Amino acid sequence: MRSRRIATAMVVLTSLASLPTPAQAAASVQIRNQWTFECLNTAYPAYANANVRTGTCLDVGPYWILERVGQVGEIVYHRIRREGTNFCLVVRGGANNAEGVLYTCGSWIDQHWTIYWDRIGYKFSNRNSGKCLTGRGDGTVVVQFTCSDYADQFWDYRAP
Repeated sequence: MRSRRIATAMVVLTSLASLPTPAQAAASVQIRNQWTFECLNTAYPAYANANVRTGTCLDVGPYWILERVGQVGEIVYHRIRREGTNFCLVVRGGANNAEGVLYTCGSWIDQHWTIYWDRIGYKFSNRNSGKCLTGRGDGTVVVQFTCSDYADQFWDYRAP
């Protein structure tokens, strides 16, 4: 058990070095699920409490801003803000399958995400629940679910 924790800590620490610099993180990115090849998407125009879904990745967006909001020890937290808005991805509570929605960006910890590399892709872990962003595909609402090796929890992000 101890060796697994050390290995996990090494993965998190190693992945922090591979994240974009703060200046790069403020750039627009598409966030794409590696299992479904669909991107995080919302209604347009974006509005409070709109569901965040997976959907077709288009050259025109949707784009997100990964905003660094703090650090505790070696763990860095980001908000995932919809470009051109003041709405951030939030998952309320700690239950599995709690849905991702947009809400006015603030300092609430359910808007804080740890972004870390896990062997084959990035994972987004919610600070409040410790659960991972999960995209099941076919335009469904993204949810949080216990972090594991589930294929639908691996993401990548890229600038336009």
